[in-house]
Amino acid sequence: MFCPVRTITAPSPLVVAPGGMNGAVEKQVRELHAASGASNKRLVIEKGGYQGTDLLRRSDDRTALEAETLAFEGCLRG
Repeated sequence: MFCPVRTITAPSPLVVAPGGMNGAVEKQVRELHAASGASNKRLVIEKGGYQGTDLLRRSDDRTALEAETLAFEGCLRG
C-alpha cells in the first residue's frame, strides 16, 4: 500500500501536546513520525494543554520550545 508520508524527506520536527481530542492528536502525530521517510526527524511531546500554534504562543516553555524548533538542523536556511 502506498503511503505518501514515506516520501517526505525534508527535516521534520514534530511537536504535540498530549490530551488533544482525548489523545487522538498525539497518537496521529506519533504515527506520522513513525511513517515519515525523513532521515532527520524529531518528535517532541510537550507537556501542557495547549495545541497547535498555542504551544508556541502560550505555553510556559514557549521560549525554549521556539528556540529548539528553530534550531532544528535543516529547518532554516541561513
